Amino acid sequence: MTVATRPVSTVAYAEDLVRRIRAQEADAFDELYSRYSPRVFGYLYQRLNGNTEEAEDLTSEVFAKVFEKIDG
Repeated sequence: MTVATRPVSTVAYAEDLVRRIRAQEADAFDELYSRYSPRVFGYLYQRLNGNTEEAEDLTSEVFAKVFEKIDG
């Protein structure tokens, strides 16, 4: 049986990811993007009435801003 390495709580998991990104741990931001970008994209896609290109662009902008402000 394999033991999960991430915290049970979604909040604790997100906080751990932020801590790892701030510590410049390899692949931590990629993990954040992989986990949360589908949700962000889905939200934007619905709000933009199915405009895929715009939702993709805005999703990229959101995560670029997150990366820029992660230490703040």
